[in-house]
Amino acid sequence: MGGRGLYQNGGWDLQPPTPEKAVEVEGVVDAGAMYTVVRRDLFEPLGIKTLERRRFKDFGGYVERDVGEAGLALAGRRRVVPVIFGEADDAVVAGGHRA
Repeated sequence: MGGRGLYQNGGWDLQPPTPEKAVEVEGVVDAGAMYTVVRRDLFEPLGIKTLERRRFKDFGGYVERDVGEAGLALAGRRRVVPVIFGEADDAVVAGGHRA
């Protein structure tokens, strides 16, 4: 797979602009994914804002989702990564987290 891998993870921290509001999120870690996808209902209470709306290719065609930025802490490293505001049936994925 050329450095790409999927890992079921016990959790990773999603950190908003005010880190004291960080939450642990359960989901899959995809080392090759460009974006992190988390349900919208988790982002909004943390104060994470949308920056734009983008169109993405999905298995069933194309979908439009809001995109923002958030801190992601995984394996002892923290990065600010692009995040997709997922809908209820979207997979929860940590991506865009390269060392």
